[in-house]
Amino acid sequence: MKRQQLSLLSRSEIADISKEKPCVILVRAYYDDHVSKDKIYASVNLNEAKTKVKGRLFKDRFGYYYVGCALIQKPKNTVLNKTIPVYRTEETLTSKLQNDVSQIKTILKQKRSYYYAN
Repeated sequence: MKRQQLSLLSRSEIADISKEKPCVILVRAYYDDHVSKDKIYASVNLNEAKTKVKGRLFKDRFGYYYVGCALIQKPKNTVLNKTIPVYRTEETLTSKLQNDVSQIKTILKQKRSYYYAN
């Protein structure tokens, strides 16, 4: 980055960027109705404090979600060539599923109340 580009960032953001390091993780694709069985290698920048990846949601540049499975400690060079770049989100799989299920529960409650009202 050039000096003018760095000046756009605050000092705390620069410190956060410098703490991150690229890591290789195993992920599974997350669809609306299921999680894929196939494991995919992905590369992500993680802080040392945020290296827990199991059950976390990651997003690629196309907007597809992936669920983290495991952190690869010493990846081989062949694995590094097959990784897809993903970005860490603050959501977990359980929180995403709870949001989806809560919407279904409210619809069922409404239908049940309308059924018994007649």
